[in-house]
Amino acid sequence: MTPPANRSDTPLTDSRNALLQLVYIRMAVLLCLCVAILAGASLFYVEIRLLGPGITLLTLMALTVLAYGRLYLQAPVLAAEFFAHLLADALLYSVFLFLAGGAQNPFAFLLLIPLIVAATTLTWGYTLLLAVVVAGLYTSLLFLYIPLLALAEAHRHSLVSYLDLQASGLWLNFMLTVVIITAFVIPMRRALAERERELYALREQGLRDQQLLSLATAAASTAHELGTPLNTLQLVLDDLQPGDTLTTEDLQLLKEQTTLCATRLQQIRERARRDPDCLQPLTQLVDEVLDEWRFMRPSARWQLQSKDAHDALPVPAGLGVRQALINLLNNAADASTEPLDIHVIWDQQQGRIRIHDQGPGLSGEQQRQLGKPFFSTKDSLGIGYFLSQTALQAHGADVQLRARDGGGTVTEILFQPGNIPAAQGASHD
Repeated sequence: MTPPANRSDTPLTDSRNALLQLVYIRMAVLLCLCVAILAGASLFYVEIRLLGPGITLLTLMALTVLAYGRLYLQAPVLAAEFFAHLLADALLYSVFLFLAGGAQNPFAFLLLIPLIVAATTLTWGYTLLLAVVVAGLYTSLLFLYIPLLALAEAHRHSLVSYLDLQASGLWLNFMLTVVIITAFVIPMRRALAERERELYALREQGLRDQQLLSLATAAASTAHELGTPLNTLQLVLDDLQPGDTLTTEDLQLLKEQTTLCATRLQQIRERARRDPDCLQPLTQLVDEVLDEWRFMRPSARWQLQSKDAHDALPVPAGLGVRQALINLLNNAADASTEPLDIHVIWDQQQGRIRIHDQGPGLSGEQQRQLGKPFFSTKDSLGIGYFLSQTALQAHGADVQLRARDGGGTVTEILFQPGNIPAAQGASHD
């Protein structure tokens, strides 16, 4: 997941590791520059002015110590903060090069180090900004610099000696580049890849949780639907007295009710195998759910109002969503024996399902308690609405209940394409 570009308050991905790698890079650069200064003075007899480069290296060392101390703070490293570290490195490297020959110095590649680190850790906005800064600094070093060999002293060095100095510097430059890329940049990229794998694993876990939630919602719906046949069985058994024999009608009734229970359980097993992340047009989803509900609850009545189904908004239509809608329909039907008014409305931005019932409505206290586990307005477990709301929210939808003008309750289910999880948005029936 890529953080928003150019956001200064965005925490850096794996910030501690990135800052630690930057500390190691600075230490390696400090070591190499110190070795280069000593080698130039002792092997090539270059008279180096130590004051300016020394202050620059001490400043870089101080920044390294501060960055190391920052690792002990609990607050995450923000993208802007890490960018400031890289910008300071680029400026210090350019000052050092200005004091030691400018762009002709074999160590001019140092300006590329902050850019490489930015490209592997920061967003494109920060990387582009640093690229402009680095390009400007290098260009200025082509014209503004203090020569490494003063003109008055150049005649004391033969051309061969000068070429040896240049070749040695280029060799050390190349070796340091290889070391930095191998030892620091690759681990940074590996750490970022590991972070991506962790995010992918969390996403997969979220999908599994959605499947479990769908099964829980189906179980809650089944508990509601099995109540009728089980109550019928109980009434028949209660009427039996010792020595009574079952009539043909009683046996037929018992067979029908047990078959209904077995059919309902078989439907749960079959739906559990469906793709939980499929998308369907809103009108198609509502029609299929109502057909299924008619089979489960033959006594239910409703009036459906929907506009032309052409180009209906695609919405999640997996097991969890279907069971949640059936639970909400059952709640509305339980509240009143009058037919339900069902309205399906949509445009390109959102889709709505409104279920109007003629029941007694909800009190203010009931509206505040709705959505909490084990709260119910009926004699039930009180988990049906809670699971329905949770299942729909997990699929990017939302549920609201409010009082209806003239009595009753309005149950509104809102679908918004922008809230649909990415895994669902990529899958269609």
